[in-house]
Amino acid sequence: MLRGLGKGVDVGRFSSDDEYKQETILGLVMTLEDEVYNIALSLAHRYKVSTWELHCTYLEFLFTESGLSIEKVEEKIQIKEILGPLLSKPEEFHARLTSSVYPTIDGRDHSKLLYYFGLLSRCGVNENDGVNPDTQLKLLKKLRAAASGLDYKALIDCDTDPMEVIQPALNSSNVHVFAKNASKIPKPGGGFLDPETVFAALILKLFWEGDQGVKETPQSMVEWLKRFEVAKEYFNRVSTKEVVSIIRSIVFFRKSLEKLDRECRENIIRRGVKCIQQQGGKRKGQVSTGLEEHQQLMKQYLKHISSLQDPTIQALVQSDKDDEVEYALEYDLSAGDVDQLAILLRNMVLNKLDATIINDIIKLIDWQKPTRIVYQESLTYLLNLLRCSHPNEFTEEKENYSTKLRNILDAVTTHEENGGELIKLDDILPRLRNFSEDVKLEKTKRLTVIDATEQCIDLSLEDIELFLLYRTQSIVSEICHVNVTLDDVHSPEKQCHLFQSLLKKCSKLNHLQSLANLLYQWPPIEDHQQQEELWLSLLSNMIKHAEGSHDIQELINIFRKLQSINPSQQNFVEKIYQELKEQKFNLACLKVALLTGHESVHQNAFQFMSRIEEITDDLYDTELLDLLVSCNKVDLFVNTKYYPVLVEHITENNREAIPVLSKQLYKAGYKGEAGTLYMSYKGSNSMLWTLNTALATVSNFMTKYADS
Repeated sequence: MLRGLGKGVDVGRFSSDDEYKQETILGLVMTLEDEVYNIALSLAHRYKVSTWELHCTYLEFLFTESGLSIEKVEEKIQIKEILGPLLSKPEEFHARLTSSVYPTIDGRDHSKLLYYFGLLSRCGVNENDGVNPDTQLKLLKKLRAAASGLDYKALIDCDTDPMEVIQPALNSSNVHVFAKNASKIPKPGGGFLDPETVFAALILKLFWEGDQGVKETPQSMVEWLKRFEVAKEYFNRVSTKEVVSIIRSIVFFRKSLEKLDRECRENIIRRGVKCIQQQGGKRKGQVSTGLEEHQQLMKQYLKHISSLQDPTIQALVQSDKDDEVEYALEYDLSAGDVDQLAILLRNMVLNKLDATIINDIIKLIDWQKPTRIVYQESLTYLLNLLRCSHPNEFTEEKENYSTKLRNILDAVTTHEENGGELIKLDDILPRLRNFSEDVKLEKTKRLTVIDATEQCIDLSLEDIELFLLYRTQSIVSEICHVNVTLDDVHSPEKQCHLFQSLLKKCSKLNHLQSLANLLYQWPPIEDHQQQEELWLSLLSNMIKHAEGSHDIQELINIFRKLQSINPSQQNFVEKIYQELKEQKFNLACLKVALLTGHESVHQNAFQFMSRIEEITDDLYDTELLDLLVSCNKVDLFVNTKYYPVLVEHITENNREAIPVLSKQLYKAGYKGEAGTLYMSYKGSNSMLWTLNTALATVSNFMTKYADS
């Protein structure tokens, strides 16, 4: 029998594998062929496969894979008489319907959903969440007639805003159906939809999109006002609070700035005011809750829309700077809301808008806070963001924080220098001092503020010393718990004494690195020799405590930065070179020599290189090879073991250097080496090279570039 079906059943496995046997029988029942269905039913009886499971599988198949209309599905279920057996286990049947059938039904297939909810209802199982099936049936039948294309599943999905589903289908013909049944439509987070929300959505849709048969976009302000009058007919369906919200959504909306002129927007507000007054009058002596508040809001809107004509706002609108145009837009859309305007003013301060413009806007909105307070609060806001930022966030946003802080300081400085009285540096310096002296804050945050303050403000001598103290404290706190006072940094002598005392406490690399940072941060000492003695004692300690190549590389990094700031004297370099050499840090001593411009130190390095008989990995790296290229003295080490390594390096990684080095070698009399090196640059086949060829090539090159 199984072979005759032609369904690819493995008969041998069917006989021996019970799991395969059950899966095969359940698979066979998923068919529209009555003969195959009957065979599956017979096999289920014979091999004791659950007929309930068989019927359930068949029903799932009809819903999900059969491709039949719901009428045909219902007919098949009736003919096979499977509902009775399935409803004998109502809870199990309910669970299978919700888990296997419901997810496959298109939310717009209302016929199939109606039949599905009918089956759920017949199960008689109490719903733990959501709306019960009987209510779903009633609701769906009503909405089906009102909005045939509505996605009903999305509508009752508690994770979706139901108005997002309703709005596309909403019109004046079906709004009453949706409103009447709103209390049965669940909202995300609990509760049910409010009829007022439905009418409010219709009003906005009627204004912006029109209604059935009247979809043309208005071509004039008069036509837009007529559109508003049509939408306004539904104002009696919403509260005065909702009317205010609708007016704001129409007038202070980006689309309105594109479609409506200022006069039209003002006219809409005035009509809204009249509507609210009429609604209040109809209450015949009853005081509408919040009516006075709503009237005040509408007055605020009128005042705000009028303020858009102010020269200050118009100047921003017509500005050729994108950020100023955006400020004007944000001002417009704020609807005069105090909180939004406060944020706007803060952003203006943080982004360096002129203080006089900010002051004009403050006057325009009748704000009680003077410009000075706005700047102070903006700075406090920024410093609090900086204070509370996570270390990772601070690292990513450091430049942004620094830029905004400098914007404030530059703006205040410029305003005061131009004779302005609105905001002065003395108004904000106390906040900067308080932040900078906070020892609980991370060093990098404090230094960000200190750097910006010192670079943007011409500080008094007293403040210079204070911020030097803050800078010192922020770094010293990473080394040890030492109470650094103003007296400790009052003079170079005091600073040197503090440095030496801290150096005695340091034995870890990170502490020594912090001390290096301290020397970078301090103002240079006029006595250059005294300055170098500090650096020498620090670097000597780093060499003494170095535990490997990584520690020594940190020393090289510090030495490189030091040379970029203030090149060291020859005697200083020779001492560091010698100490590294004595400690067998050979690679590091060569780098130190080449990072300076002292000829005698270079000579010492090249002599040391010439004595090395075998180049191992610990005797060179990319940094050293790049230094050898940049020193422009290849002729002084062409006979050392380093030269072949250098040639290989530049051939693979720095081919632009080959002509330069070839010229150096040629001029120094190493014509053969120069020719060979230059031939590799030209890409010639080394198998074809001869000495004469190489010499001729490089000679031609030297002639061509003799004047270069």
